[in-house]
Amino acid sequence: MSRPICVHCGKAYGQRKTIRECLVWPRGEPQPNTDNPGTHVRRDIIKMAPHSSTGTMFGKSYGPNDNVLLVDIWNGAWGSGTADPFCTLRCALDYARKRLRG
Repeated sequence: MSRPICVHCGKAYGQRKTIRECLVWPRGEPQPNTDNPGTHVRRDIIKMAPHSSTGTMFGKSYGPNDNVLLVDIWNGAWGSGTADPFCTLRCALDYARKRLRG
């Protein structure tokens, strides 16, 4: 899917629609693969074992000997902006002013 195009200036706009997935695995084991197909946009290692902390992140529990990784996955879809179908509010206002003038 291609990025949306502004109807006034013709520039591409929008942000990637990503899915955030949390991976938890025990220390000493290989990192598991994600279940979602797509492009890995960003990988943030939150916690590497051994730490004494425990908790829950994005619905997955982790313990003191677990590794925690957050992965943003992009499946190719683009989100629209706040001034859809324009790239910015400034572009939408410029379009409206030109239409009012004639």
